[in-house]
Amino acid sequence: SKPWPGKDREGAAIGTPGAEEATLIGPEMVLKGELVSEENIRLQGRVEGNISTSGSLLIEPTGRVQGDITAENVIVEGSVEGTVIAAQKFELRPSGRIQGDIRASVVAIARESRMPFEVCVTSNYQTGVFPSLETHPLMKMLAEGLNVTLDTDDPSISQITLTDEYRQACEGLGMPQQVLKERILAAAQAAVHS
Repeated sequence: SKPWPGKDREGAAIGTPGAEEATLIGPEMVLKGELVSEENIRLQGRVEGNISTSGSLLIEPTGRVQGDITAENVIVEGSVEGTVIAAQKFELRPSGRIQGDIRASVVAIARESRMPFEVCVTSNYQTGVFPSLETHPLMKMLAEGLNVTLDTDDPSISQITLTDEYRQACEGLGMPQQVLKERILAAAQAAVHS
């Protein structure tokens, strides 16, 4: 896949794709119909139709899309009306607006947003989500950079406490105590910001 575009202090695209390495649809351009490309695209104008690229798509603040988007990576600073399918990364920046569905790697969305995942290890096992406690993906989720917090579904049904979940994470799944401390702080921060 092609590297993701960044911006310098003046807001110009830097790195790959540079201005010469991306297809630029300028602010005065209006394209009607399907746009298919194998290149990175910087959109400052308007597209009325579907966009499909094996590269990255950056929709700048003046950019508008009325149609579906399929791309490796998508950053929305402008507006989109339609479904967005991003194979790798989807980012909705503060100025961006989307009216439609987003299909992207949940891991990428969750990692970027730092959205907390409340994980109930024992309950996941008891309800058959995972065949054994040892197969629970908690440590893999942490390795992926996800903001995981430990929780209990219903202590009166599961017969467990939060302390039991902490013990299971450390002793049963190999979570280091320092990581447990970080996850407890993350849970407190998530509670404060919700």
